[in-house]
Amino acid sequence: MSDERYETAKVGLDYFKNAPYLFRSSVNIRCTPQQLFASFEDANAWPAWAMPITHVEWTSPQPFGVGTTRNVTMLGNLVGYEEFLLWQPCTEMAFRFNQVNRKDVLVSFGEHYLVTDLGNGTVNLVWTVGMEPAGPGAWFMKISRPLVAWGLQWTLGGLKKYMEAHGSKYR
Repeated sequence: MSDERYETAKVGLDYFKNAPYLFRSSVNIRCTPQQLFASFEDANAWPAWAMPITHVEWTSPQPFGVGTTRNVTMLGNLVGYEEFLLWQPCTEMAFRFNQVNRKDVLVSFGEHYLVTDLGNGTVNLVWTVGMEPAGPGAWFMKISRPLVAWGLQWTLGGLKKYMEAHGSKYR
């Protein structure tokens, strides 16, 4: 795998309202906000529920917060070099890709997670993914948008299954 990095647009929080492609998924999960955020901090949890992710490496020390960085490797050895724009434990977090290891894949990319405590050990998670593909992906996105939306909702279902099976290990 190449060590080259290609810059992506340094988007802000407004990106989750005006990205060229926005996808919002929502799910209720039987867990506490504390358990959910503890799983988000666990590098090994991400590949267990998010099928495209094969490896997560935090590159900033805990405690995590605004400015925290991590590298996420996905299927096909695509690596996103991320920076967190928002980190409010148990309620909200957001990150963007600052760089990727492949040229002409993404102009911009980011994710936002909003957690609402519904009480009785249940949360609602709204997951917003914003992106602007580059190269052939830009053309493909025009026709595959419904499939991408379905895939993201399916991925969120993976988080629900993971947390409801393993959430008790997080405190």
